[in-house]
Amino acid sequence: MLCISVIESRFRNYTIILRKAQGLGTNDLNIVFYNFNSVLAILGTMKTRPTTIVLFGITGDLAQKKLLPAIYDLYVSGRLKDTQIVGFSRRDLSKKEIEDVVKATIKTSNFEEKFLDLITYVSGQFDDLESYKKLAMHLADVCDKKLGDCRNKLFYLSVPPKLYEIIWKNI
Repeated sequence: MLCISVIESRFRNYTIILRKAQGLGTNDLNIVFYNFNSVLAILGTMKTRPTTIVLFGITGDLAQKKLLPAIYDLYVSGRLKDTQIVGFSRRDLSKKEIEDVVKATIKTSNFEEKFLDLITYVSGQFDDLESYKKLAMHLADVCDKKLGDCRNKLFYLSVPPKLYEIIWKNI
């Protein structure tokens, strides 16, 4: 399994760091990105297996102003084949409400409604272990079973830096 984890830093321009994840086999890598442009570059080249992007803080400012429009642009350009997006935030939103958030975020006159089919949502607290269990079940049931395969997971933390450690411990 390829685990891809992402942290956005507004103050530093980091490069991609490849490292072995604890307990994984010799062919498995954990990739940590510190720059969203790096993520976009990698997503454009990942064609071997389906990918799930888990976007922590999907209802936040950074996700709405930068990330969702960039992901939508990748979708429109055909570079998100076999990709699922799972939003995670503290707000308790229905499928319709998260779709409304996404539609309001993407400023285009001809919004492609099929993009919304890629998006699912899990609400939970960042410091609550049960929320991560709910997310894990969602990833297994909704994302992995859909294609009968364990998908690559890309975790993007679009949250305040003080939450990074809490989220990393619980993922």
